[in-house]
Amino acid sequence: MSNRKQKKEKPLSHKEIEIWDFNMYNKGITSDDLDGERAIAWGTYMGMLLGDFVTFIDNYCQARGRKYFMALNNWGQPTAFFDVESIEELYEQWGKEREQLKKLSEHETREFLPPKKEN
Repeated sequence: MSNRKQKKEKPLSHKEIEIWDFNMYNKGITSDDLDGERAIAWGTYMGMLLGDFVTFIDNYCQARGRKYFMALNNWGQPTAFFDVESIEELYEQWGKEREQLKKLSEHETREFLPPKKEN
C-alpha cells in the first residue's frame, strides 16, 4: 500500500439517488451530453426505442458534423461509436489511442490504467 491517504468516497444518499433518477427520466439525453463522448450504448433505461435512439444519433451527428458507426459492444448492447464510419476505422482509432498511452509516462497514466495484479 502507498503512503498516500486513501480517499474515502461518500456513499450516495437516498435523496441524491432520487434526484439522479428524476433528472434521467425527465431530462433524458441531449445533444450537449454527447459532445464529449466517444461512444454511447443504447439501453431500455433511456426510455426510448432503439429506432428512436438511432434517429436521435443520426440527427445529432448531422447537426454537429460528426460521423458515427453503429455496432454491438462487448455486452451485446447496440452502441454508437462517434468519429468513425466502419469497424476498421474504429480499430484504427483504438490502435492510435493505445500508442498514445504507451508514450505517456507512468505518472501521466497511473490514474487511468487498471492496477497491476500481484501474483
